[in-house]
Amino acid sequence: EETMVVTAAEQNLQAPGVSTITADEIRKRPPARDVSEIIRTMPGVNLTGNSTSGQRGNNRQIDIRGMGPENTLILIDGKPVT
Repeated sequence: EETMVVTAAEQNLQAPGVSTITADEIRKRPPARDVSEIIRTMPGVNLTGNSTSGQRGNNRQIDIRGMGPENTLILIDGKPVT
């Protein structure tokens, strides 16, 4: 007679949070040089990388709620921003 042992573990997954900045909210804020100036005012958001210089191609990474930039999806008008 053989004995078989079966084990399992449940992994609870939480749905990721979503933060949205609407056009109306942007209009109510003081003028910004780029999107990162608006995003960094959101709770739980950290910006890393090169500081904003007003030039295209600066290398900013956005970390929301400690999930890391690789797990953060930024959309503008429904299109991913890289």
